[in-house]
Amino acid sequence: QPMHFMHLGADAGLAQGGVMAIVQDRWGFLWLGTEDGLDRYDGYTLQHAIRQRGVAGSLPNNWVAALASDASGRLWIGTDGGGVAWRDPMTGRFVPLRPAAGQPSVSSEEKVRALHLDHDGHLWIATRTAGLVELDVASGRVRRFKHTEADSATLSDDGIFAIAEGRNGALWVGTQRGLDRLDPASGQVARLGSRVGAALGVSGSLQVNAVLEDQQGGLWVGTDAGLAKVEAAGDRIRAYRSKRDASGSLPSDRIQALLEDDARRLWIGTAAGLALFDRHADRFDTYRHEAADPASLPDDYVISLYADRTGLLWIGTKTKGVAKWNPRSWSFGHQLGADPAGTAITAFAEDGKGTLWLGTFGAGLSAIDRRTGTARPYRHQPTDAHSLPDDRVMASLVDHYGTLWVGTMTAGLARLDPGSQAFRAYQTDPADQQSLPANGIMSLLEDTHGNLWVGTYGGGLARFDRARDSFRRYASAPAAGGLSSDRATALAEDQTGKLWVGTDGGGLNLLDPDTGTVVRFAHQRDDTGTLSANTVYAVHVDARGSVWVGTRGGGLDHIIGSARRPETIRFRNYSETDGLANDTVYGIESDSAGRLWLSTNGGLSRFEPDSG
Repeated sequence: QPMHFMHLGADAGLAQGGVMAIVQDRWGFLWLGTEDGLDRYDGYTLQHAIRQRGVAGSLPNNWVAALASDASGRLWIGTDGGGVAWRDPMTGRFVPLRPAAGQPSVSSEEKVRALHLDHDGHLWIATRTAGLVELDVASGRVRRFKHTEADSATLSDDGIFAIAEGRNGALWVGTQRGLDRLDPASGQVARLGSRVGAALGVSGSLQVNAVLEDQQGGLWVGTDAGLAKVEAAGDRIRAYRSKRDASGSLPSDRIQALLEDDARRLWIGTAAGLALFDRHADRFDTYRHEAADPASLPDDYVISLYADRTGLLWIGTKTKGVAKWNPRSWSFGHQLGADPAGTAITAFAEDGKGTLWLGTFGAGLSAIDRRTGTARPYRHQPTDAHSLPDDRVMASLVDHYGTLWVGTMTAGLARLDPGSQAFRAYQTDPADQQSLPANGIMSLLEDTHGNLWVGTYGGGLARFDRARDSFRRYASAPAAGGLSSDRATALAEDQTGKLWVGTDGGGLNLLDPDTGTVVRFAHQRDDTGTLSANTVYAVHVDARGSVWVGTRGGGLDHIIGSARRPETIRFRNYSETDGLANDTVYGIESDSAGRLWLSTNGGLSRFEPDSG
């Protein structure tokens, strides 16, 4: 299946393109370790931490090679040349690791490659040249495990690349010369490198970069010479190698990272792409960077993998930052428009023939045949008066005649003739009061009587008269009882036949189409029963007739009361404190079960009206 990635790189403010380590803390912040400092990502912006010479509480070294987060909220940072530090969540200061008096020292110049917190809360530190260190965080007690040439019960090498904990408490340790199994209780080591190397066809030492014990007890070993799986019983090792031009093989023998997600998908980060193992077919699907596809992997060289608590997969690359993939996208499916550059989808409409119309901000309109998946583009052509008048589509609607209407950012309202495929544009004319009041279109609605309503930017609201091919204007005139704003952002008709008009900065309006009277609702800071914010992005009427309002920064409002008695109306608010992903709500839709789906700055939220 196709994967479509979102990128977080230099253009978003990432410190450096090489993302060595990724972890999420108990508060949900994502931490990214790079070759030039530590970044904290809150879902919107990045905050950067670096070493500041002579400044207490700064990072000990800018090369952040490893990260771990413990149950108390402490973030542990392993650096290449600055040892280990932990971040105080209360002050934000970085505290160098200082063992208790009388204990062996962890050098402040230690070169760290990996960190692991075991089930007892002990921190294991993999170093580049000084073996493996165990730190009892509570007591400060330190043990160091090192290679001894004459003792086969010691580590196979002092260069440690990877640590993984088995289900029985044993530690799997990947070294520069093989794979070891460490029993923490006895301190004894069993070396398995020669067996893994033989399975992969390697004689001599074998560098192990990544180790993972999966949910079924199988041990996956990522090396510089391919991938091996030690079966749970331990009596069989399966080898996977890259085969040039062979479909379904590993993209590269250099394995850098391994991850099994909650759905038991096995992900392999390699030097030539991201591989997904198909357990049933015993093959690999590979995802790479494609120069013509902005939603592809940003870089083929994958060096870190992480699954956060929401199930999102984060992929750290060698040079181009981090990529994010939402596994739920495979549940929903994914369809690109006719122009891959038009990924900012601003409007949807569907006609009775099964065509899905996608409006984009800058790439025009795409007509997608849902049966075949083919897409037809509609773009603005300066030399063609019958083309789409503006490639920035803000709203779209298919009326009960099957006619497509398209609202644009600066070129008015367009109607598509299904036969000729030509657009007829309606634009404002200062000399004609029955023309469109403004050329910026923000919302469209067809009411139960078949009337087409047009919300504009700068001209208020208009109703299209099909018989006269003209518009009746409902202007902004707060002092004269008109609309509270000339920017009509959202429209909905309720069961009484009245129109709810959301505005930009002017709150919410209730319009009686028959009389033209307007009742205005505004946010009042000291009254929690009023509208939560004065900019409204969405208004929705569900199957029960309830009216829901999506605002900018105020969350979701439920209107309590009836449009027949507007003086009694109050608002019940739902916000981030109630579990909403974000307090800016752009769109609201109902499903067949009566649940509400909300598009927000923080992603998609599902709301249960009955339980709140």
